[in-house]
Amino acid sequence: VIERADGGFTREPSSVDAEGTFATLVNLLPRQNSKFTPRGVLADGTRIPLHPESFSITHGVTLGEPPLSRTVGVALADNRVQVYFERGSPLPIRRSFVLRTAETISAGGDGYALRVPIVQGEFTLSHLCRLVGTLEIPSSALKARLPAGSEVELTLELDRGGQLRATARISGVEGLFDRVALLVTPKLSLEAMSGLHAELVRRAGELSRAAFQRGASKSAGRLSQAMTTLEDAAQSLGAARGGDLDAGEQARRGLTEVDALLAEVEAAQAWPELEARIEQKTMIAQSWLAAYGTDAERGTLDKAEKAARRALVAHQAEEIERQIAIIRRLTDGAYFRDPDSWEREFEHCASRATELNDPRRGNELIAEGRAALRGGQRDRLERIVRELWRLSPVDRKEQAQSYGSGVRSR
Repeated sequence: VIERADGGFTREPSSVDAEGTFATLVNLLPRQNSKFTPRGVLADGTRIPLHPESFSITHGVTLGEPPLSRTVGVALADNRVQVYFERGSPLPIRRSFVLRTAETISAGGDGYALRVPIVQGEFTLSHLCRLVGTLEIPSSALKARLPAGSEVELTLELDRGGQLRATARISGVEGLFDRVALLVTPKLSLEAMSGLHAELVRRAGELSRAAFQRGASKSAGRLSQAMTTLEDAAQSLGAARGGDLDAGEQARRGLTEVDALLAEVEAAQAWPELEARIEQKTMIAQSWLAAYGTDAERGTLDKAEKAARRALVAHQAEEIERQIAIIRRLTDGAYFRDPDSWEREFEHCASRATELNDPRRGNELIAEGRAALRGGQRDRLERIVRELWRLSPVDRKEQAQSYGSGVRSR
């Protein structure tokens, strides 16, 4: 229940949804500040304390901070993205997830034991998103070997100006890690803007060459416009170094504009790849469903493929991934009806025994799997294979696409 402090307005109770949020309308005093008090009430009438205890809204024209323009998340070692903040989220915002190390990490030495890439973009595949930061944890910070699967609590924060901060706590390791090697933010010093300008010139050049090779005239035209804006920004930066504050702000706006434009061009290049992915996943599913699927499953596959292609035309990346997930589940269901599927998976894991994150435990499981095969114990073999999967090493190709990420989801 929302009440205005002067007693002139009370909003009827608004239900809280499953995620603990609600939306309602309030009545403001004209051209002044209105203070409101929220009251939390359970279904039986019991009052519960809320935080904050009050909030204020000023009626009139004010300049507020814009919502988040692009989704922000963490690249995982399997080339997926753990989303932290959705596009359009109000700022400031803060969120934490518990992730796990993708492989065993040795203690001591030079360099970095763990890299956690932070990305921007609306795609669920890491390599289709843009790297904006990398949280790096030095090897010297580890006093003992860190097994694969160790918990990493990673927190991302964005302030009202879009400034990003990342911190990590590792299970069994003292200290809070917050060293970010690369960060792109809206608020930049002149030195940082010069560095961003050079990076944008490089990105624009690469995209222009790719657009020329593909014969993408529309993208080429937009990139030509970006290069002109970058030339203007370079002149503004020169004036800003001479003390012209307005020129500095003009340069910042130009760089932000080009950054957004390049992100759109990069995103446009991702759609052909997603189309190929839909085709590949559908062909694999059709093959297994032809052998082991039902008519209902084949009908569901047809609907999922059509929905994915509609989403492709509408440029709805999230919906594409949702339909691909349905296709993948249909494929797995049919594949594991094959009487030889678990034996095939077991032999694949056994062939990579030396690469497993825990070779000793891996060899024990492989010996148990051989015994299960000899005894025809399919259920036991399935349990063994699932445990071997948890010990499986990182796919180096996927990890490279994920900007060298060293973490997985739980």
